[in-house]
Amino acid sequence: RINLILGFALIFLIVSICRGFAAGISKDNSFETSALIIKSVVKKGESSVNPIGIFSYKEQAFKIIPLSENDFISIENYNFPIGEQRGTFNAVLKSSGLSEGVYAGKLRISGEEDLMDMPVILEVESASLNFDLSSEIAPKFSEISWGEYLVVSIAIYNLGSKNGKVFLHYEIKDLNGKIIISEEQELDINNKIQLTKNFLIPEGIVAGDYLFSASASEESSGYVGTSSSLFSISDEVLTSPEKNNSMSKYLGFAFFIIFILITAFLIVNYYWNKKLKSNSKEW
Repeated sequence: RINLILGFALIFLIVSICRGFAAGISKDNSFETSALIIKSVVKKGESSVNPIGIFSYKEQAFKIIPLSENDFISIENYNFPIGEQRGTFNAVLKSSGLSEGVYAGKLRISGEEDLMDMPVILEVESASLNFDLSSEIAPKFSEISWGEYLVVSIAIYNLGSKNGKVFLHYEIKDLNGKIIISEEQELDINNKIQLTKNFLIPEGIVAGDYLFSASASEESSGYVGTSSSLFSISDEVLTSPEKNNSMSKYLGFAFFIIFILITAFLIVNYYWNKKLKSNSKEW
């Protein structure tokens, strides 16, 4: 009976520790948002409405500031009732007055204790396209350091151009719209072409989120297609994908505590059984 009680006590302690660590991991910040990034592709002159939700772990006031090149972001229908934990707003991305291309920005959402920057990407394409393209950054290059290469896979499609001549423009810029790398290229494409581009990240770049963008335009028509991908630049040398992994640290410590509890249980159980055998012999 004593062993059964100790066993239940051990299980209760383990469950409590695991729940405590899970709560600690999920509540590193005092609020969360329904999206971590906003990305929209629109035709020139169109707008995109993006509903965003905020969940707060405490009662607090929020401030939302849109920051972007060419001021293409606006906040509408903000609703966060006093005393409630949930709120919503619309992030409206407007392409009116913008040329075809890719634009970067961010939403700075701040509570009483925490602040987060949500990346915002707006791709503005022509109403009709003779060329289009797609780009992809492999997961191993989603976070890189100074002096390393950003490797991007790009596919360009001829959708209806007769001469097949396409003008490509590549950019890497921060979320304020500051361009750090810009390249151009001309190709002849009859159907489709797949290529890989390498971009050397110069030293001295501020750590943070950056945007790679590519555009494909036909000289005769002026039609422009776009593609973009987000990545991060670190000011430290990245040696392992598990570096700064707080989840691993929490779980490692939790398993250590569980190991100590199990060991203590076995020791107590051993001496308790030894005592029972000793008492039975005396009887």
